[in-house]
Amino acid sequence: MVEHQVARKGLTMTNIIENKLQELNITLEEASKPAGSYVPYVISNNLVFISGQLPFIDGLITVKGKVGEEVSENDAVLMAEICAKALLSQLKSACGGNLDKVKRVVN
Repeated sequence: MVEHQVARKGLTMTNIIENKLQELNITLEEASKPAGSYVPYVISNNLVFISGQLPFIDGLITVKGKVGEEVSENDAVLMAEICAKALLSQLKSACGGNLDKVKRVVN
């Protein structure tokens, strides 16, 4: 049934996640290179462990501080979105460029 619905929308089975991101106007940048001496992700068996991501904008962290004190709630939401996109970019890189390989997010 899912395949039928996907075919009817004109989507391919191999780009469901990418198509959904595009539908939501979400653009992923290339996965960033580590800012320190760590690896951005590790694959163990069929699990991907991604290092913590920071809200870099053009290579810089532009907002610092505590939410409600030095950082507005709106800026905090924007920074969280940037981190989420960075996580997805690292996951995409770990999956060889194909987010459709992801079956479940555990944590």
